[in-house]
Amino acid sequence: MKLRIAVVLCALLVYSPAFAWGPEGHVMIGRIAELNLGAQAKTALMDLLPDPDLSDSHTISDSSLVNYADHVRRNPNFPPFKFLDNAHFVDIPVEPAFTGDPLTFCQQDKCVIDAIEDFKVVLASKTLPKVRRQEALAFLVHFIGDLHQPLHCATRDDRGGNGLHVKFLGSSGHHNMNLHSVWDGNLVHTIMPSANAFSSGTTLNQSITAQEKHDWQAGTTKKWAMESYHLARTVAYKRADGTMLPTTGTPNLNQAYVDQAKPVVVSQIKKAGIRLAKVLNEALKP
Repeated sequence: MKLRIAVVLCALLVYSPAFAWGPEGHVMIGRIAELNLGAQAKTALMDLLPDPDLSDSHTISDSSLVNYADHVRRNPNFPPFKFLDNAHFVDIPVEPAFTGDPLTFCQQDKCVIDAIEDFKVVLASKTLPKVRRQEALAFLVHFIGDLHQPLHCATRDDRGGNGLHVKFLGSSGHHNMNLHSVWDGNLVHTIMPSANAFSSGTTLNQSITAQEKHDWQAGTTKKWAMESYHLARTVAYKRADGTMLPTTGTPNLNQAYVDQAKPVVVSQIKKAGIRLAKVLNEALKP
């Protein structure tokens, strides 16, 4: 794990891929989670996390850890993780509305839902090698974040919005701007309480009520995925007037669209952090 993370950090210097929620979003989720860990989970993590002298990866909110799953996915130095290419999402068709089992849409027997379930089992094991459990931790931290990005759980035959080029507040930004990248980055930046993702996570956590924490921890991974799917159908793919975004051209995401999306981004990032804490607290019991 130490060697792999070190290689990943070197790769970051020359490569900047697109991240679900953006690196800032995943850091905020990790920060919220670590603020809601129990004493037993904190103790277990002290042994599982890489050494503190290696890029500060001794917290689950460290950027190199929370984005590890994206780095190894795209880095040729990590061929063993190629099988996880489909584990970052589940493409549930937006139309017609789907209400069945989301596992129906797992590609090649792998999607974000069953990947989370698989890595929960690995992390909870007390007999598997430490490196396996470390990797499971890194993947869980990232995939639970992915699950709460609505466009990681829905598609209009556009790979979760990756195929729909858009303008954001009248600007095309760069030639690769698409609906998915707007949700990964542009919208996340609009909701951050400060420029620092770690501090933003701390601030967002302070606004979570005890009742919200209780309610959000209920349910299953599949239920959480269907929540994201519903938000993709009703918010991410829709204009503020309720009409669907066109599938052709370069639709503009205006201020009304941003205003309807921002509360969803805030809520989903907070939910992801609270639910990640729940999963870690359960998996890391003695």
